[in-house]
Amino acid sequence: MGTAIKKLLLSILALAAVPVIANAQNPFENNGFDNPYDEDSEYYDPNDPNVAFYNQQDSMPEIDANSIPVHVEMWNVDEMLGDIKPVTVDTTYQYFYNSFMEEGVRSTYNFLGNLGSPRYSRLFFERREMDENIFLTPYSVYKTPDQFRFVNTKSPFTKLQYYKGGSKHEGEELFNAYFGLSFNKRFSTGFNFDYVYGRGYYQAQSTAHLNGSYFASYIGDKYQANLLFSYARIKMRENGGLADDRYITDPLAMNEGRTEYTSSDMPVRFADNNAWNTNKDFYVFLTHRYNVGITEERIVPVDTVNLPKDSVKTVKTFIPVTSFIHTMRVERGKRNFLSYGMPEDFFADRYMPGDTIDDWHNTLTVKNTLAVTLNEGFKSWSKFGLKAFATYRFDRYTMVDSLWNGMRYAMRNYTSHDFAVGGELSKEQGSLVHYKARGQVSLLGDNVGDFDVSGDIDFNFRLFGDTVSIRGNASISSTSPLFYTEHFHSKNFWWDNSFGKQWRYDIGGSLDIERWRTHLSVGFANVKNLIYFDNRARASQYGGNVQVFAAKLRQDFKVGVFHLDNEVTYQKSSNNSVLPLPELSLYHNFYISALIAKKVLRVEIGADLRYFTSYYAEAYNPATGQFHLQPSGNMVKIGGYPVINVYANLFLKRTRIFAMMSHVNYGSGNANAFYVPHYPMTPMLFKFGISWIFYD
Repeated sequence: MGTAIKKLLLSILALAAVPVIANAQNPFENNGFDNPYDEDSEYYDPNDPNVAFYNQQDSMPEIDANSIPVHVEMWNVDEMLGDIKPVTVDTTYQYFYNSFMEEGVRSTYNFLGNLGSPRYSRLFFERREMDENIFLTPYSVYKTPDQFRFVNTKSPFTKLQYYKGGSKHEGEELFNAYFGLSFNKRFSTGFNFDYVYGRGYYQAQSTAHLNGSYFASYIGDKYQANLLFSYARIKMRENGGLADDRYITDPLAMNEGRTEYTSSDMPVRFADNNAWNTNKDFYVFLTHRYNVGITEERIVPVDTVNLPKDSVKTVKTFIPVTSFIHTMRVERGKRNFLSYGMPEDFFADRYMPGDTIDDWHNTLTVKNTLAVTLNEGFKSWSKFGLKAFATYRFDRYTMVDSLWNGMRYAMRNYTSHDFAVGGELSKEQGSLVHYKARGQVSLLGDNVGDFDVSGDIDFNFRLFGDTVSIRGNASISSTSPLFYTEHFHSKNFWWDNSFGKQWRYDIGGSLDIERWRTHLSVGFANVKNLIYFDNRARASQYGGNVQVFAAKLRQDFKVGVFHLDNEVTYQKSSNNSVLPLPELSLYHNFYISALIAKKVLRVEIGADLRYFTSYYAEAYNPATGQFHLQPSGNMVKIGGYPVINVYANLFLKRTRIFAMMSHVNYGSGNANAFYVPHYPMTPMLFKFGISWIFYD
């Protein structure tokens, strides 16, 4: 990051520190959204750390009546039908120190060792579904519309976050800014900005990512709309991994007579090739609806000192009965892999002449969905909601073709169309039972015959003064292969496959017991005609069945100020040759948590440990940008190596701060410090981060 940019960001952060002294408030209190911190709420989650914090509000100083009003509502939007789901404002202090970690909050991701590098989850049931533009899937900085948070606020809302790890010349930095402004109780607008810069502790592995979004929303009685513009530029230098893993696993044998050497001294495969992967993506997302309903008069109490006790008034309330919905998404992505030469033994094939690699793959997607709903709860007998929808999708893919025009290979466009219809039955109101069942089938186009049916249900009840939640889910789908798994043209990879549809069956459930701090979940999946990337890094299909079973137990303990949080995941793949998984993944966090300084400063000091059993994890290929099975003649196991971090976490009103020494056991034990074969973990680093939320 340039000096000028750094000074600007630090100046913004310094100015932001001034107004953070107002107390944090519950943003769902006394407004149209259900309060998720109330145990009777349908959105109540006993594992949400904010629950404990907001239950302590009574012991904190109250805001002065003349201060700026604090009132915030946030929500996600369902990308298919535009339904609004309230979410809490990001004020979580627990695990704040892990929120910037590329390996995830509870370390479930494998990645290339640098902030912003490609990653995938080791846990099968938590893996991100692959996008049509498969090159974006491995990058966490890319956010789909249903992951974005819209906001409505009584006063301007701003959140600034800054994170830095490591030294000035080799470290990593992240800056995030979120701003929301409401002109009235219905219309809001704002923007989000993310910048990720990882210099890298090993040669030629830097990352530079930019993601900016503008949003606007109008939430009225009859008309509602959510609009989102998003642009992402993801740039990463590729080093191909270490030239020899023994620089990590057996450093004494590789020191070449030197008394010491650092990670930047270790040779990598592409050190002199100046290889880069660049992704640019822009999309516009709009969902809006028109509600038709009835207006009812209701008598409500009036809470004012100027009127007699028990005063009431009559108000008119609009109740939506039927909604007409339109959802649209237009997205354009450009991907370029550029390298000035490559080691001769790295790629097995070459389909175009010359030493320079300059691969381009462009993707355009236009999707429209129309829906009509019969809304739940407009009358006492209306116990569920019904939706019917139709969706049309157009995709265009552009890449090099085998035609030679005398100067270069020509680019060719490929198009696909899909028309599908579906419906949904749901019950979301009430506190005891909720359910949702959705199904759709493709009737016309290139994916005709594809279908996807899914359902989930949850029961919430009190047992011996405790809150117990039981959830279940099931799904079945038959889907056509993604375009780039069937067709891919580049200098070193060229395939035109004819895969069959992939079938998948899932069933699972979970149990939550609030007082015991217990969360147990199990899942089973069967996949037929699994599409994967083989040991040549090419898209392939396995014609048989692959089963996966997984069970996760999250059990937290507390004795006074002492806490021990635990997460243990067991999973088993029936065919590790096409779907390798670690059988056991562990996360343990021991810490002391206390309120000090008149109970306004929350302090956590502790250490966490993450570990997974060794297995033949997927390797990474920069020309496709995908993880794939390891080459059969050069297979190595990763895992069986614990990673320990020591941290201090502070939460003062609306300010969160952490300091951490990560990977304190670097170089110890068997030193198998890899998340991806040949891509080592970063050495021991000092990290710190800060987050401000304020209103003005």
